[in-house]
Amino acid sequence: MNDQRMMFRLGLKDSIAIVAGFIPACFTFGLVGKGLGLGSLEVFLLSALVFAEASQFIGVKMLAA
Repeated sequence: MNDQRMMFRLGLKDSIAIVAGFIPACFTFGLVGKGLGLGSLEVFLLSALVFAEASQFIGVKMLAA
C-alpha cells in the first residue's frame, strides 16, 4: 500500500508541468465560449467531451454560428 502511495505522489509531481500548460488554454476556451454566447453547460460539456484544443475552438465557433 505504501508503494502505491509513493507512485501516486510521483505521478502527481511529474504531471505538474503539463497541467500548468493546459490551465491557460482552458481559461481561454471558456472565455471564447462565453464570449460567443454559449451557456456554461455547453462550454463545459464541449470541453469535457472533446479533449483536443484546436477542435474545441472550432466546435465552439460552429455551435455559436
